[in-house]
Amino acid sequence: HMNSNLMSSSCFQGNFKMGVRAKIFYDFEVRDSFSTRFNNCLFLSVLRVSPNRRFNFSGKIEAPIGRHPKNRQKQAIIESGREAISHFKVIENFGSYSHLEVSLETGRTHQIRVHMNHLGFPLIGDPLYGRRRRFAKNTHQKLREIIESFPRQALHAAQLSFIDPTTSKEVSFQSKLPSDLVELRENLLNQA
Repeated sequence: HMNSNLMSSSCFQGNFKMGVRAKIFYDFEVRDSFSTRFNNCLFLSVLRVSPNRRFNFSGKIEAPIGRHPKNRQKQAIIESGREAISHFKVIENFGSYSHLEVSLETGRTHQIRVHMNHLGFPLIGDPLYGRRRRFAKNTHQKLREIIESFPRQALHAAQLSFIDPTTSKEVSFQSKLPSDLVELRENLLNQA
């Protein structure tokens, strides 16, 4: 297994093209032509939960995902969609917000974002799926400002593993929680 901080803080899901470069640098690009399946994808996310529905459990979401019928930029849970399976476990609760660990059996576009929003728990900082339900009703002004200023989706690829097509060996990358998510977690913890 290899440890690497080459992973950026953005979310990687599904099939990706790999370009091997010096010092085993992997360039991940979404492509359908040449793809490698990830054996293991572990994501960390922070999302809003309803104050009357404590999100303190683990579970499995099986809901097919396909292109949204009205908004081509979005994906949606639709009957004719492709199979999509996510497993989740709550790591921490911060009042009306929770920190989750999510692993994927499948890798559909926006899968975590779509599945969590479908359950009614949008990711913090998700302008496409969580805009209308950005804050829990009991969120005070200071925390609203912190969440509003968070510059991206509160989603991080913590671990990715796949079979390297050139060596047929499993390659694994792990990435610590980036500083912006560490700071968000601390703010949520202090404000809860």
